[in-house]
Amino acid sequence: MISFFRTGILAMLDAASLNAADVEMKTVSIDEFFAGQLQPLPLKLDIPKEYVHAKGLDVGESYTYWMLPQAIKPAAETGDLPVTGYVWGKISLDVGYLAEQKKFSHEDGLKAELAAAGHEIVAQKKA
Repeated sequence: MISFFRTGILAMLDAASLNAADVEMKTVSIDEFFAGQLQPLPLKLDIPKEYVHAKGLDVGESYTYWMLPQAIKPAAETGDLPVTGYVWGKISLDVGYLAEQKKFSHEDGLKAELAAAGHEIVAQKKA
């Protein structure tokens, strides 16, 4: 188990501007997603194709955000995340990846935790 790793990856897509079913996706490695903050892991995830890593945001070192390129500067200037959508991830010390089970140790409780926070999982897939 890799005990230093946890991700919370949420796609916040504004229904008025992006319909999750119509968004073209791209696959990135977890290493690329976290911009080199992790030791290499054999994990990949799909994010909207037009999103790029949002450098320059005033966020903690363990966070990463991806969004439309034109949304980065306004988000950095105002501190408000874009209503056009974004994807974020966080590295945490309290949850590990269980390689033999191909899941995160916190995964079973994640859906309930996200629902309690007002989020909805639009899609989830495992290879």
